[in-house]
Amino acid sequence: MKLVFLHGFLGHDSDWDEVIKNLSSHHECRFSPKKTNDVLIGYSMGGRIAMQIESKKLILIGSHPGLVLDAERQERMRFENHWLSFLEQNSVEAFLNKWYEQPLFKGLSIPKIRFSLTKEDIRESFLKHSILKQPSMWDRLPSSFLYIAGANDQKYSLIAKKLALLYPNAKVAFVEGASHAVHIEKPKIVAHLIEEFIC
Repeated sequence: MKLVFLHGFLGHDSDWDEVIKNLSSHHECRFSPKKTNDVLIGYSMGGRIAMQIESKKLILIGSHPGLVLDAERQERMRFENHWLSFLEQNSVEAFLNKWYEQPLFKGLSIPKIRFSLTKEDIRESFLKHSILKQPSMWDRLPSSFLYIAGANDQKYSLIAKKLALLYPNAKVAFVEGASHAVHIEKPKIVAHLIEEFIC
């Protein structure tokens, strides 16, 4: 089966290496969608991108379906402006250390490859893929999909529960001992969930 993996903000294709190693060898794995018969697997920002692409099957990991309320959009705008300002005034290393101090990433060691990013890389990703530019997908997802959230990730566990109510045919999985970056923290479990869903 053709699987397409989309990484999150600040991410790299190699973030999926351990997940792919634990999948059956008969899958064809890529990192950019080409056809609608692909299985799309997106983490966080990558999941937001995947939601907007027609696919054979959809697997979301810690992904937000979009902002609905004006208050949410205003809060997000302040959040992004804060981080962009911090980036301008500090080094990439300082930015990464501060970014990964967020409760969302508790217990996660910063992947070394992140330190190869430039300020322009980070700025471009922020601006190009901002959730503020994304339409709300809450009522536009396929009837059946897999949503994976770390059990320690309170924000996205709540989103998973809301989606389970909106989409009775969707499968929702909570991975114990993981926060937001589930695919990095628990790749074997994520691989198993993927296999189980697509087979």
